[in-house]
Amino acid sequence: MENKIKSTSFEYDFSYQENQANKYRNRASNHWKFRIQKAFDLFEQFKLEFSAQKPSKISVLDVGCSSGTFAIEFAKRGFTSVGIDFDPESIKMAKILAKEESVKPEFICDDVSNLALSKRKFEVIVCFDIFEHLHQDELGSLLVSLRKLMKPDSILIFHTYPSKYTNLLNIFLTNKLLRALALLFPENKFRKIVKFLYHLNDAIRLIFKGQTYEDSIKKHDHCRLYSIDELIDIFLRSKYRVRFIESSDLYLENPKYSKNNILNSNLYGVLSLEP
Repeated sequence: MENKIKSTSFEYDFSYQENQANKYRNRASNHWKFRIQKAFDLFEQFKLEFSAQKPSKISVLDVGCSSGTFAIEFAKRGFTSVGIDFDPESIKMAKILAKEESVKPEFICDDVSNLALSKRKFEVIVCFDIFEHLHQDELGSLLVSLRKLMKPDSILIFHTYPSKYTNLLNIFLTNKLLRALALLFPENKFRKIVKFLYHLNDAIRLIFKGQTYEDSIKKHDHCRLYSIDELIDIFLRSKYRVRFIESSDLYLENPKYSKNNILNSNLYGVLSLEP
């Protein structure tokens, strides 16, 4: 039977990848620098299991690598890195950028579930800006596949953007209201208020549009936005140990909310296999 790309996955054309490549080339002056720095901050914090090894002895897999950002960045630091993406235009651009950066990571055009059958193992798996493109069942399947690529002491570093409740910030006057409420109420009560407003918005959408917010984005590029609680539940059911998870407004010089506020846009952390 012929494999078909699922409806929430997209092959981007070369012009899109060229735009992504330019973002990477200009990473020092855009939000990509924060994403890259966060990946290495998390790596440094949780690399104890193999900290004595030379970088060249540590293999890194960049999942859904697109134009190769993390495969290239780890290769520049001396690691043995691999990038995988099902989109051939992504892999083509990743190879161009790697040549520009004078590094030679391995790039594979395939689905990660096929790589899992190869019995290859990696010390570090980087999964940045992937989860928001996957429905819950798809994310669970991905995590099961990634387990097969990990050693007992491997770590999986992830980041997803935006988070579940951030659509409230785009509703007229709600942004200012929520910032005011965040100052007035303790964190636990503020979380309840945000969830109430989220479901109230869904109720209004159902009346006038016949669908919830999550229904409306099912076939979008960002087809599923997650909360910390939802991610933890999926991780535990997929038999991962959550070593660290946090939310913040990573790209803002002056964050609107404190870390782990329910309205923060960036969710990131580190997983390992269950003992």
